[in-house]
Amino acid sequence: MRRLLPVPLLLLLAVAACGATPAVSPSAQASPAASPTRLLPTFPELTGDLTTTAKLLSFDPANKAAVVEPIIFQTGPDYCKALHISPVEARCSQEVVIDASNTRVTLPMATKLDMRDIGDGSCAGTMTGGSTCKSTTGYMARLAGDDAAVSITLQAGTLVRIAELYQP
Repeated sequence: MRRLLPVPLLLLLAVAACGATPAVSPSAQASPAASPTRLLPTFPELTGDLTTTAKLLSFDPANKAAVVEPIIFQTGPDYCKALHISPVEARCSQEVVIDASNTRVTLPMATKLDMRDIGDGSCAGTMTGGSTCKSTTGYMARLAGDDAAVSITLQAGTLVRIAELYQP
């Protein structure tokens, strides 16, 4: 009996140690002053009047509807600066960073939807406003098939403009 008492006691101590929080040396802890708090990306609600970027997932002119996914579409340095990410991270040196929201939204389309594409490259426009050449419903359907990045403009929650975004 005397020999069995230490074994259960050791087992009890071993089980108790499993739930204990491991100690971390002060040198292994991150200093709050050394790295600023990283922000999470925020995506706009697709209501009201706004212009934002999105992936075009579906384009159905017959039913006057489009399905989009809000995205962040920025240069690498701008993205990292906005979200307080260390500039040494790989994405900070990318020409374009696309961060998806993983949210799909069906939007009604205006009767006279303004559609724009890059054309032969001379209509690239800007990163925020998108391309400038007039486009067709067939071209927009192809963009939707590719889940292309676009700039969208809503008025009263209705899609009034879609412009292809240039990606280097």
